[in-house]
Amino acid sequence: MMPRAPRLPALIASLLALAVASAPLAAQGRRGIYERPPNRREGFWISVGGGLGRDRVSLDTLARTPGFTGASDWATNAAVTIRLGGTVGEHWRLGAEYYNWYRKEPANAQQPNASRLYNILSHLSFIGQWYPGARTGAFLKGGAGVAFDTRTTSLIGLGAGQGQTGVVLQGGVGWELPVSPTLYVTPSIDYHRYWFSEQFPGAGGYSREQLVFQVSVVVQPRRE
Repeated sequence: MMPRAPRLPALIASLLALAVASAPLAAQGRRGIYERPPNRREGFWISVGGGLGRDRVSLDTLARTPGFTGASDWATNAAVTIRLGGTVGEHWRLGAEYYNWYRKEPANAQQPNASRLYNILSHLSFIGQWYPGARTGAFLKGGAGVAFDTRTTSLIGLGAGQGQTGVVLQGGVGWELPVSPTLYVTPSIDYHRYWFSEQFPGAGGYSREQLVFQVSVVVQPRRE
């Protein structure tokens, strides 16, 4: 005798019972999985970057002298930046920035020991980065802070030397390219403008401007 086929109502009841029994197991298997869009911004972040900065000095006294522009030629040298901060929503990153640009002073007849000195231009500033799109990496950047123009015998600015303290304003553009949910590569272009008081007694104030091309690595620890 052939076995009787199960009745339809009994089959449906059995499938429903199986689905109800397996639902907690499925939910348990999904527990702990955190899905994040590849360009989502959140939490703490830190960035380290390097590149080239083009620098020019403008002297107020020469700028007021007929026949002089008061500005030096552009000088290009290495620059490094460290940034860290937090994320406010998906459109803003706020934080602090330390920037350091340096060059070895050229020797000349008036300063025979100049080749032993480094000119270090640095600043510590508050910055904000605004992202027009919640899921895109393009951003506009602005900031302000305190600046230091130092001539020293040490590359990190701790040797004997002299310097000036001033202010800096900056702006820039960049693009965060996601490598993973916690890692970004960010090319950027920044413009810095510095103002300082007298470099030498009676010489008047001066300013410096820089155009900085950098590539940074941004780490955003994953939030579970």
